[in-house]
Amino acid sequence: MATKEKEQQKESKRTFYGKIAVVGTSGSGKSYLMKTADPETTGIINSERKPYPFKMDKKFRYEGSPKSWAGFMKNLKDFAENPEIKYIIIDSQTMALDMLIREMGNAYSGYDIYKNYNKEVYNYLDYLKNIDKDVIVLSHDETALLEGYKQKYMASHGKEFGDGKMERHYVCVLYTGKDIKNGVPEYFLKTFEEDTTSKTPENMFPELHIPNDAKYIFDALSVYYS
Repeated sequence: MATKEKEQQKESKRTFYGKIAVVGTSGSGKSYLMKTADPETTGIINSERKPYPFKMDKKFRYEGSPKSWAGFMKNLKDFAENPEIKYIIIDSQTMALDMLIREMGNAYSGYDIYKNYNKEVYNYLDYLKNIDKDVIVLSHDETALLEGYKQKYMASHGKEFGDGKMERHYVCVLYTGKDIKNGVPEYFLKTFEEDTTSKTPENMFPELHIPNDAKYIFDALSVYYS
């Protein structure tokens, strides 16, 4: 059987597609994981609209830099429906939600701001879950005192999706970490960290610390859900 036919047969056996959140502070290596993403088959939604923190041998074939919430959702839907795109990375959800809350503040007042914000976020998360492709969503973190102790969670606005409630919409939540090795920064991802909303399906990843590597994550999802 030809290699292409084998790949198509493998993809047809997928039972589920993972939505992975990678959470961390600015400068902790979130965007760096895109360095290993396939530039031909990965759709990048660069809502941060900033250069990547690495040299690229080849530009991403599919990339959007939305300046509005409508533009962000159009990028997501275009990438979801494009058969040539196998994976999607959103960099970052935080910036997209910041755009949305500003637009809601300009269009509405009082309670209606968050009412309409929550409606748009719910529609986005519902659409995201129904995409038959693996998606990595990058997010900044927030820290708050919850139930008497400090906890980190994905940044959002308001109570509906704040305080760790956003995480229930993702199958896996990884937190960034970094260290110094041989005098240079080394970035990695944590599958579990106390006082965070980190979570991973059983045996999806073999270790507490895994590579900060998009290809590694997408390959793990393909194996786990095939």
